[in-house]
Amino acid sequence: MSPRPGPGLLAVRVLAAGLNRADLIAYGSAPTSAPGRELAGEITAVGDGVEGFAVGDRIMARGHGFAATAVVEARLAIAAPEGLSDEEAGALPVALTTMHDAIVTHGHLAPGGRVLIHAASSGVGVTGVQLAAAFGASTIFATSRSSTKLDVIGRHVGPIDSELVTIDTSVEAFEEVATDVDLIVDNVGASVLEGNIVAAAVQGRIVQVGRLGGREATIDLDELARKRIELIGVTFRTRSDDEVAEIFTRVRDDLGDRLTLFRPRIAGRFALADLEVAFAELAADRHVGKIVVVP
Repeated sequence: MSPRPGPGLLAVRVLAAGLNRADLIAYGSAPTSAPGRELAGEITAVGDGVEGFAVGDRIMARGHGFAATAVVEARLAIAAPEGLSDEEAGALPVALTTMHDAIVTHGHLAPGGRVLIHAASSGVGVTGVQLAAAFGASTIFATSRSSTKLDVIGRHVGPIDSELVTIDTSVEAFEEVATDVDLIVDNVGASVLEGNIVAAAVQGRIVQVGRLGGREATIDLDELARKRIELIGVTFRTRSDDEVAEIFTRVRDDLGDRLTLFRPRIAGRFALADLEVAFAELAADRHVGKIVVVP
């Protein structure tokens, strides 16, 4: 039986759910207890006060997707475009809201800007490349420690109007290739911060998103001041539901019918019963894009 949603909520039959590194960090020792952070599904019931959604609609949303059914806030849901499969829609909400918040809201990317995206082979990284291109970046520098992964990125996101420059950080220093960068989206953390400051243009912006490369670093504050760099930290952990809902509103308003441009790359599909196997695949870090689970 479908859950009965309260006011402002939607009951959903889950069709697919994305797996994120935040799940691995929080639940790596006990993946079967992970609730998940995003999903795509079909609405089975609509709570009081909800407008714009109806039973039978297909949506993608932030919510606990590692289940057969879920209840989500309507304001944290977006109609799933017909051009996206269930798996693609289920893998998109976290990456899309995270990267829109970093690139558009905090990064203030202007047409013609030069953008550097670290860990571009991750789910958020692939979406970040697509978003930067959609918002008019002239050049996008995409980093990874694997040339094979970079080749996959190039094939998946292309063709785009922006120049895409891939950087294999296992063999070259990204700051020697990416220079005079207006916006740096840092999905790595401490290990690249010094190089970010070197790569940044005068009045450049560094939006710090992920910290798998460490949480603490020493930086040259004089160089930060000389270039007048903005170093901006972002996270969803300390955001209220109202703040997250505002991000969803901005995504809907900015992207509208362009949502199919941000097709995630599905790197692996696992049954919900095999969630531990899916977590192990995520931890192995062999994939490019997103891993999804299906009921």
